[in-house]
Amino acid sequence: MIRLNLRLKHFFILAWLLCLWAMLAITPSSYVSYYPELSDRTQLLSELQNNLGTQAMYGVLNAPGNIGQLTNWKTGAWLAILSAVMSVLLLSSLHRTAEAKGTGELIQSTGHQRSAVLKAALLTGGVVAAINGAVSTAILIILRLTLTTELTIAGSITYGLSIFLTMLGIMALASIVQSLWGTAHNLNRLGLLVIAGAFLVRVFADTSSQAWAHYLNWISPLGWRSVIDCFGTDNWGSILVFAIASLAWAAIALWLNSRREFNSHLLHLRRAHHAHQRRIGGLHSLNLVMHRTGIITWAVVVGAMLLTFLPLIDSLIPLLQEDEATRQALQSFIPMADFQKAFITYAFQLCAILVAIACVAPIVAYIAEEHRGIVDLIRSAGTARYAPLEGAVVISFSTLACCTFFAIAGGLVALQIQTSTVEEGNRIILESTLNLFLQSLLFIGLAVLIAGVAPRLIQLAWAPIAIAAVVSIFGQVLGLPQEVINLSPFSQTDSASLLMFAAIGVLAVGGGLWGSSLREVYK
Repeated sequence: MIRLNLRLKHFFILAWLLCLWAMLAITPSSYVSYYPELSDRTQLLSELQNNLGTQAMYGVLNAPGNIGQLTNWKTGAWLAILSAVMSVLLLSSLHRTAEAKGTGELIQSTGHQRSAVLKAALLTGGVVAAINGAVSTAILIILRLTLTTELTIAGSITYGLSIFLTMLGIMALASIVQSLWGTAHNLNRLGLLVIAGAFLVRVFADTSSQAWAHYLNWISPLGWRSVIDCFGTDNWGSILVFAIASLAWAAIALWLNSRREFNSHLLHLRRAHHAHQRRIGGLHSLNLVMHRTGIITWAVVVGAMLLTFLPLIDSLIPLLQEDEATRQALQSFIPMADFQKAFITYAFQLCAILVAIACVAPIVAYIAEEHRGIVDLIRSAGTARYAPLEGAVVISFSTLACCTFFAIAGGLVALQIQTSTVEEGNRIILESTLNLFLQSLLFIGLAVLIAGVAPRLIQLAWAPIAIAAVVSIFGQVLGLPQEVINLSPFSQTDSASLLMFAAIGVLAVGGGLWGSSLREVYK
């Protein structure tokens, strides 16, 4: 079953891993160019160790601040989160989603025990995590030979092990939560909530003034990277502890899985005896009822993200004022004329990537519904050929509208929380939110066009988001010309360019709906 899982998900796995490895390979060189000598980082290290803003975003940077520690501190923070997201999506698709589709029951009919599906999913995730950790280690060792000896072999190995254990720990915790509350509609959301919870625990552990708080990193898989201290002390004892914890959580997940009914969960919320009868006004109304939880969840995440990160301006500005080297390093990620405005724009840029993913997801899910025969059933009721895809488009635009509203609310509240005053802050928030809205329209349109015309290629709907995100966030680090960076919608703030992107998106939506009215259901 492990080989079958790897074969079924090979495209998904390769796409994720190649992006993660590319990020790891390109960032150490930028740190070397800005800080070639250890003495160049003395002031930076002193500032970062006392800065709550950077500690909340990336964690604590330990002395002496070598290139390996900088890579583990900043790039490692992003890669740990992205690797965790990958592991959750992989686990859900191989285990509980298989139950919801009925393939899990088919596997059991061949004589396999029900636990075999979860075991195979966890072991498949373990194999992918091991590959991710091993290749990450190899990349860092190659960079040691070609770039700098500050990337030690021991640190490279412990970094690979930290990524491996982070993925295992998150998968096991996600499986536990899915056994307790998981349904066919909330599996990925529960997994992402596990990651969000682990992140918040890590943030509290790294920023709290309480002496005991740092021990919380021991129970958060996203905090394990800090405890292991790759390229620093290389705490091998903690690696053993985290490996045992991951195995223990996996055992608990298997036990809970054995206690629940097939395609069900253990904890059921008590409902009122006289439930309100809901009036369904048609296909669009039904879609909104079925997807409302997901829409609200994405919107709350976007609002909470802005509410968390925008107040960090207060702690970052003194750091930039006192350290020219730090300002130059951040210039690669946040081009700065007016730093306050640039940081707000950068935060909204990250949220725009998240919103684009949230809006494209319903279109991709629609093709899965076609494949399962659900769209055939809808069409048999006499609806137009394009109506089911139109319903998915309505969900995408509803998600975009809700995320836009929460982005405005989160941004405006964040401005009130921070102590410093952002000049014309309300206008900047509103303009950034409008940019977010217009940027997402292009990606929705491209996804709908693929779904309507070439449904077999629907996974390519993620490619424009991935390419645009890499160009926008890492374009400066990669040395790309500004003209190339501006081709990414996420990099654009010019109204005329954004309106052009939005117009292309709207036209693509029309083309996709027209294409779906001409073709048969994808099987």
